[in-house]
Parts: sequence; C-alpha cells; structure tokens
Amino acid sequence: MLSSTFADRAHEFAEKLGDNEAKARIEQCLRQRDFSGPVVTFIGATGRGKTTLFGKAAQITPSPSTAIHFAGDSEWRRPVAAFAVPNSVLQAATQDAVGNALLCDSIAFDTASSNQIVSSLLKLTDLAVLAVQLTQPAGRDEVAFVKDQLGGIPSILVLTKCDQVDDDDFQDGLDAVLENYGDFPWLGVLLSDIEGTLAEKTSQGQILPFFEHWWQKEGHSRAEEARQTHLKKLQQNWRSEAKKVLDGKEQDYAPQLEAVTKSLSASTSASEAHRLQEELIGGLKALPDRALALYKNRLSDLRVQVSHATNKFTDSIKAGAEISQSEIEQTLSRIYQEWDQDARLYVRDEIKMTVERLHEIATRYDGLIRASTGTEETTEMSRATNRRQEVFAERFETSEAVELQGDFDLTVSDKLRAAATPTVSALGTGLLLFGMVGATFFAPFAPIIALLGGGTMGGVMFDTMGKANQRRQASALKEAIQRQATEHEHRLQQQLSSEWKQFSDNVRESVAASKRQLSILLMQQSPAQDSALVEKHKALTANIAKSNSLRRDLCWLEEHEQGAMLLGEAQG
Repeated sequence: MLSSTFADRAHEFAEKLGDNEAKARIEQCLRQRDFSGPVVTFIGATGRGKTTLFGKAAQITPSPSTAIHFAGDSEWRRPVAAFAVPNSVLQAATQDAVGNALLCDSIAFDTASSNQIVSSLLKLTDLAVLAVQLTQPAGRDEVAFVKDQLGGIPSILVLTKCDQVDDDDFQDGLDAVLENYGDFPWLGVLLSDIEGTLAEKTSQGQILPFFEHWWQKEGHSRAEEARQTHLKKLQQNWRSEAKKVLDGKEQDYAPQLEAVTKSLSASTSASEAHRLQEELIGGLKALPDRALALYKNRLSDLRVQVSHATNKFTDSIKAGAEISQSEIEQTLSRIYQEWDQDARLYVRDEIKMTVERLHEIATRYDGLIRASTGTEETTEMSRATNRRQEVFAERFETSEAVELQGDFDLTVSDKLRAAATPTVSALGTGLLLFGMVGATFFAPFAPIIALLGGGTMGGVMFDTMGKANQRRQASALKEAIQRQATEHEHRLQQQLSSEWKQFSDNVRESVAASKRQLSILLMQQSPAQDSALVEKHKALTANIAKSNSLRRDLCWLEEHEQGAMLLGEAQG
C-alpha cells in the first residue's frame, strides 16, 4: 500500500491536471494499489460453470440469493463495499484457500446491462478466469465479449463440464476452442468437471492440468504476478495520460504565448527604447560637465608646479642670475603640456566606464527599435551606427593624449602694461626692440622681453639697477605669469569641454535615424491594446508555470511510486 502522503498528492495532482480521463486513470491506479492483494474474477456466459469454479477455489458454497459473490478475508470488507456492486455479498474464505486474494463470481455476460457490470468488475481485476463449456465453446457473442474485454488482463481459460463428453466430443470441443481462442495470450488452459471423475472418463483430459490442482499449487502466486503486471500497466497508463495532457496544454500555450510575446515585445521595446533614449541623451548632455569637473580637480597640481617654477625664476632674478626668455618660455610650456597630457588621461580613464555604458545604451536602443518594427536595420541607421562606432573608437582606442593647442601665452594687455610701465633702467632698449621687431615674433612673452631689456635678466646689468629694482622686476614677472596662468587655464578648460561636447553631439547625431523610427512607433501605440496583451501574457505565463509545476509533481509521484514498488519487491 502506498503512503497517505503519496495518495493525497496524487489526488491533488489529478484535480490540478483538470482532465477527466487522466483523473479517472490516476484514481483507478490508487484504488487498485490500496487493495491488500490480487482480485481474481470468474466470468462466463450462463450455465458455463463459473460459479462452480469459484466455489472450488474459495472452498465455499456460494449463497444462491445474490447475483455476485465475493470470497476473501476480513480485510476486504471495506474495499468490497467501495465497489458499490448491487446484489453482492462477501463470504469469508480461509487463507489456505484464497491467500490474500479476493475472489469474485460475476454475473453472466448475456445482456447489455450485465455486460456493463462485468466490464466494471474487470477494471478492478488482476487475474480473470474464463469458464468455457467444452460442449458449447463457440458462442459468437461470447467470443466477441472475451476478446474485447480481456485483451489487457492476464487470464486463465478453463474448459468446464469435461466429464459430460466422450473422447470424440472432447476432441471436437478442444478443436473449437483452439479455433476461437487459440490466438489469445492465456496464462494457462485448464480442465474442470462437475463430478470429479474426469480422470476416469477420458484419457485425453490428461493433456491439460486440472483447475483444482493448479489453483492449490500455483494459482495464488500467478494471481500475485498478475496483480503486479496490472499495477505496472495502470501506473504506466496514468503517467502516459498525464504527460499527454501536459504536452497538449503546452503545445496550445506555446504558439499563443509566442504571438502575444511578439506583439507585446514590439510595444515593450518601443517603451524601453524611449526610456533608453532619454537616458542616453541625458547622459550625453552631462558628459562634458563631468569631464570638465574631473579636469578641474587636477588644477591644484598645475598651480603648485607653476608657482614653484615662478618662485625659482624670481629668486634667481633677485640673486642677480642671468635668465633668458627662452628658458622661461620652455619651462612654462613644458609644465602646461605635461600637466595637460596627464589631466586628459586621468579624465579619460575616469570617464571610460560612463562612455562605455552610453555606447551600450545606444547599441541596445537601435536593436530595440529594429525589434519593434520587425524590420532589418535601415541604410540610414546602419550608417549612423558605423559612424558612432568610429566616434567611440577615436576617443578611446588610442592611448595617446589629445594633441595640445598652443603654449603658454601672454595677452595683449600684458604686452601694453609691460611697455607702458618703466620698471627697469634698460626699459628704453626693451621698448626699442619691441617696436623694431614687432609683436608677431615676441608676442607671447613681450612683458618678459621688456623686463629683460631685450636680453637677459640679472648679470652685470642688474648690478647698476640695485636690489630694489631687482625686486620690482621679479614682482612684475611674477604678476605677469600668474595673470597669464589664469587665462591659460581657462583656455584649456574651454578646449577640453568643447572636445567632449563635440563627442556628445556626434553620438547624438548618430541616433537621429533611430529617433525618427521611435517617434513613429510611439504614435502608433495603443495603451488599451497593450494592457490587454499584458494581461493575456500574464495568464499564459501563469498557465505555463502551472504546467511546469505539475511536471515537477509528476516526477515526484513517479519516483515515489517506483520507490514504493521496489521496496515492496524487496520485502517480498
């Protein structure tokens, strides 16, 4: 017997499966597995001797007042009551006679109503015993019923009333049995008589075993084997039916879900693309500001370097050292160029993940729009996609910094201020040199030239100027460098911000074709239709999830049932 947990889960599975035929098969198997032993049913047409066989096997005298007799021990009382067979009675039989089996003497299958009752009993039967009268073995309806009803049930054929025929009639009857029942897979063909004198009446009777002897010697074990065969078949049948039901449901769900998913995907893709478009445009818009903020974070390091270089120049001037204009120019230019290169690399590294994310968004954005329209990528979109890839590649595939534009440069105001303010005794020489050569060549460092007097700072010239003039000259140089450093920082920031803005604009231009496609899709969307699709998709998804859950339940039931069966075999 199976555990109550298995039975409960099997009943629950049958209810959830929602198929009447599969449910009936499961309940039939559960009912059969709950029996204490095999059910052996004696069948036959009227007057064929089946009740006599039943009485001999059970070693009882059947009650004449009932149409259907059962014989077995007390454990069969509740199962027999559950059969709900009208006009039936259970008579006690000894263990020596029936073992743990239940013997059933059914009514004769001669009418439509009686045939229906016998068919119901055969569904519970593990082993059928068919009584065929040797002197009348070939009734047309009788043969047809047997072949129709016993095809899937292990069966024993018993030739009855053999003591009422002579040798010739016996042979004729046996030939008729072979002709009508010879192709049936009987477990055994046996002989029986009424008076128990068959051994003395006919020698041909010795060819086949006698029923009484067979039942006492091996009938019980054959009935148990038939029960196991029957149970395996019932188990396979309900599992097969359950799988067929699940397969059918899933085959129905699949095309429906595919159609709904396709329709919903187009709508969902358009909505998702719209969200990605806003995220992409917002990210590209904020990108230049992010890059500039990172760039500015590095300015403190630049200012320290410029300040350090300026102090070295002014200290040298105050000490009377000779400093050439090219030395100042080269030093300051080198500081700005090296800092700018490092700062740009820093910005690029810090912002790389953000840019890669934007690239992924742009790529998915194009793909979603193509999925929504159900068309291949247009020529315009393809060209824009290629252009965008080039833009990203140009920005990040090279490890070199962006080429710098210009060096440290002094403005016109600094030039005029240096020319108009006599700060050194050699100012006349500086102004003359500035006026003769012109601003084109010396423009970047005109104040420094004025301070140098057209040559160098410091040296013998500074001996005549005195310490006070040297301090004023160093201070003027320091002011000019600081003023120009601020303006140069501003120009570098504008340049970097412009480059990132140009990059962002190029990417935004590359999705213009996709934006136009998206605008058309969004105008075509119907919120009510989308809502209905969503609900249908949820229902189909829930049904598929239920089907998957039922498959898991089926696996559990199969494993548990097979385990219980193996355990029963091991205990046997």
